[in-house]
Amino acid sequence: MGVLNLPRVLTHTKMIFSNKVSMCCLLLVIQQSAAYNQTAEENNRTKKVLSIFNVVTFPNTPCGGTSGYNGTCYTASECISKGGTASGNCASSFGVCCIFSLSCGGTTSENNTYAIISSYSISSDKD
Repeated sequence: MGVLNLPRVLTHTKMIFSNKVSMCCLLLVIQQSAAYNQTAEENNRTKKVLSIFNVVTFPNTPCGGTSGYNGTCYTASECISKGGTASGNCASSFGVCCIFSLSCGGTTSENNTYAIISSYSISSDKD
């Protein structure tokens, strides 16, 4: 009778081992699935955040203003902070053509700056 019980014990041991392996495999699949879903969710969040806040950059190149003067392409806030006057759009309407003018005694480091002479006198020297 002891010989008869041996296969049952082995079969029972195999079932327990098989169930443990199955359970480990199931837990591994669940863990991987959860990690994949979390990664996919984080990627979706990143895509949503990036699609809301697109950073647009463009070079500060010379441009022609609507006033007829030449200027430099800046964002509207850059133009104001640099002391220029917006005159038309540039960079596919992401920027403005910023016109800079300089009066007597002023200084600037901006390209395409116009010197404005508000008054002048005509000399009548007889040289």
